[in-house]
Amino acid sequence: MPTSRAHTADPNGPDGAQAQLLKETSYAELAKQPGTLPFDRALLEVMATARHIERVQVVNGLKAGNLTAALRGEHVGTLIHTAARQS
Repeated sequence: MPTSRAHTADPNGPDGAQAQLLKETSYAELAKQPGTLPFDRALLEVMATARHIERVQVVNGLKAGNLTAALRGEHVGTLIHTAARQS
């Protein structure tokens, strides 16, 4: 089962002991990563063609307070940078 944040490996998989949380990454780096992601891989294609959304934050919504913190602009998950140009 995928986790709600991005890791270097599936924390529930055979290499789970070595999995490290990615605080920040890009859609391109995630596309190179084998195995499961915390979302459908089709979202990577959307991120690759994004023109207006610069980043997406993947948050564990089951942990109390995370959604509220994310809506306040706090960094509580994994920030994924899209292909949109940052000004």
